[in-house]
Amino acid sequence: MNDLSSLPPSPSPFCPLPAASATPLPELPIGTWGQIEGICGDDETCQRLVEMGFTPGEWVRLVTAAPLEGALAINLRGTTFALRRAEAHCIRMKGCT
Repeated sequence: MNDLSSLPPSPSPFCPLPAASATPLPELPIGTWGQIEGICGDDETCQRLVEMGFTPGEWVRLVTAAPLEGALAINLRGTTFALRRAEAHCIRMKGCT
């Protein structure tokens, strides 16, 4: 009898696994552009971010951050999105300029 509970969870199709060294989006300096390496987190959050267009390879810019650990304004393809910090932390960047 196979014990499936001992198997590691399989990656979600919505969550390409980023490298361990990838920088979480909220850690980029304000005004900095970066390229998305992958999305991590629960399936629901990953799916929502992917549906909004936050996909690996896309370039995003951290526009501004609200005080007291509030929401972040992020520019993606000419549109500015407001994301909770917890959601933005799921977006991992592979480079910034």
